[in-house]
Amino acid sequence: MKKLSLIQVMFLLTALTFTSCAKKGASVRAVKQTEGNVMNPATSTPSVAAASAQSLMYDVNSISWPIPSDSSAEVHIESEIKTPSNKFIAITTNHKSEGVDSRGVTDDSENGTKLDIRARCVGENCEKYLYLATIVKSGYAIHQLAVISYSNDCKYNLENVNYTVKSFYQNLDQLAQQNNIQPRNDRETNCPE
Repeated sequence: MKKLSLIQVMFLLTALTFTSCAKKGASVRAVKQTEGNVMNPATSTPSVAAASAQSLMYDVNSISWPIPSDSSAEVHIESEIKTPSNKFIAITTNHKSEGVDSRGVTDDSENGTKLDIRARCVGENCEKYLYLATIVKSGYAIHQLAVISYSNDCKYNLENVNYTVKSFYQNLDQLAQQNNIQPRNDRETNCPE
């Protein structure tokens, strides 16, 4: 093992102090929500148990707050979905105007599934975000992750829906109509730094 000189040790300690212990400025906060509130526990709890038993337990790991585009009036939202094999699928939805849905399908070949993603921004600055991720296996919808997120909230609202427990949301309108989730407006006061 190579011996370090006193100057090298001092430099390393100084560098570690500045990089790992630097205090964030008062206006710097996390750029994404990394925790969810359980929406509709009577559905979510048995749905999580069913998905786990089917080895198809997907989960939303994070949802970003709206990210404005540098070159246009477009906003995008980044999310991560944790797969049953503990890998993460990054999803980015783009929104050019309020109320227009963003749709896409991504493969999770490791688990033999496809994720059908639908998302919508509501409000001029995407104050409310609706998100459905339906997990499809062998052509059948098996599980669904339903999210309602507000840009001024620390946490997103998540409901797990399994086909053995409840019918899936057919679209984003139905998700919004059946869940009267109000914003908490706690982003500035309660979010961890």
